[in-house]
Amino acid sequence: MGEPGRRVSVRGWVGTIAGLAFLGAALTGCATTAPDPRTMKPEDLKLIAGEWRGTAYVQGQQAVAVQGFIHENGAFYVAPRANPANQVPGFMRISDGKVVYESPASDGTMTFHEGATEWTWKWQGKTKSGSAVTTELTKGK
Repeated sequence: MGEPGRRVSVRGWVGTIAGLAFLGAALTGCATTAPDPRTMKPEDLKLIAGEWRGTAYVQGQQAVAVQGFIHENGAFYVAPRANPANQVPGFMRISDGKVVYESPASDGTMTFHEGATEWTWKWQGKTKSGSAVTTELTKGK
């Protein structure tokens, strides 16, 4: 590190690392495209009904490409794209603008983000064994 015989300031390294961390955080913020979550009403289920595609992440497992379908009554299913017959059903309900879901695999909360050309469906929950589940899917308007 540095030239022989030249002293390197710890303060200088700390400042450089802090600057890089700030730059990384700023660039990450710029990459975020999903708008704030929509405050949902029961009648909004008509807007989000249909086919979705995305990725599911379960703690300790590899990410899985998934497809899903939401019905106007709040029933939904998600299945691996590699095995669409392996559907996991669930049901979402809207209460005080928030969406909660239950399924045989996990329970948690969902958010819907309305962009100019597409919707983003995000959910976070816990499996019945306690592992974290995060899923993000999109569909065009």
